[in-house]
Amino acid sequence: MSKKIRWSRCLSAEWETVREICKKANWTEEQAGKFIMGKNLSEPQNTYDNVLQTYLSMLLFYDISKKTIHYYFVDKELRDFLQSNELMNYEDLKSYIKDKGNFYPVNNQNSSTYARIFDYPVCIHVPYEKIGYAFNYLIIDDDFNLVAEHKRAFLIEEKQYKELSKLPESNLTKEQKEIIGLYRLAFNSLAYVYCFPQYVKDGVPNPDIYKRSDCLCKKIITSKEFKEAITEQKHGPTLKLPHIVRGHFMYLKDERYTYKQGQIVWRQAHMAKGKAKTVYTNEDLLKNDFAQNIS
Repeated sequence: MSKKIRWSRCLSAEWETVREICKKANWTEEQAGKFIMGKNLSEPQNTYDNVLQTYLSMLLFYDISKKTIHYYFVDKELRDFLQSNELMNYEDLKSYIKDKGNFYPVNNQNSSTYARIFDYPVCIHVPYEKIGYAFNYLIIDDDFNLVAEHKRAFLIEEKQYKELSKLPESNLTKEQKEIIGLYRLAFNSLAYVYCFPQYVKDGVPNPDIYKRSDCLCKKIITSKEFKEAITEQKHGPTLKLPHIVRGHFMYLKDERYTYKQGQIVWRQAHMAKGKAKTVYTNEDLLKNDFAQNIS
């Protein structure tokens, strides 16, 4: 008998707190969520821990209000690949977040000015694992920040990620490696959804999956070219001259990309100083037979 597939759950500890408050105070989930968020907002927002807890309570409230998108990965290997793949220039994702997410101005402390904040809450569920991923993408005055919770929570600034990613892996602590992996998974997952919308389907992979009613759920199917990239990552040759460059997202910023400038595309693995494979965009994939046969 085959093993039953179970998908990870997100924000489990936070939801347990909500249920306890609802039981004791006879409140609704929304009332409990507002109470938690108000309590965190009443604390001085001048320490890392206080700011992180405030952002986590906002992420929880988005989930209570059913404004969080829940992505269910059909294949665990896709998570592994996105988490290990280096980030491209993801400027175009800012437009995506501003278009799809929430906007609110926040008064800067000790100033009469306001910060412009956009955020976009997402949960990622992975098969055969217990703990999922909760992310809130934040654009604060055009700078990327990320609220991330998996086994523990972090508030990761774009500058922090860039500094850590320049260090040799052997010099990184366990926590620093975790931060890099979370940041890459969050933004590469968003780039995947942006670049391959035809592989994002409504609903969940299995009808037996527990989900709250009216929750916005999407299943993420691994595309053909990503399966090839995952295989090449696992078993590809390690030649140097010429050598294989692994598949990666690209942001086409240069003016020479006349028709696709400003777009995010996926470039398959190719031979350096050799013949490159196709660069795929969502328009290209829609023309392919395999894209039309995805269930």
